[in-house]
Amino acid sequence: MAREHHPEIRLETDAIDEVYKQIVASHPEFLHPNLKAVTLRPWGAKEFALMDCQLGVRLQQWS
Repeated sequence: MAREHHPEIRLETDAIDEVYKQIVASHPEFLHPNLKAVTLRPWGAKEFALMDCQLGVRLQQWS
């Protein structure tokens, strides 16, 4: 069940800051509350996340 497992998909981009700006300008309500800003993660990827009612989408850019 999606509610139990919280499915997630990851999308890679070479322009995460530009993608983030577009999302904030057009659909800020989709930003995931736990990762709602572009953040450099310990494993070296810059990431932010989106959420709808059943699916998490993590956008990332590798350094």
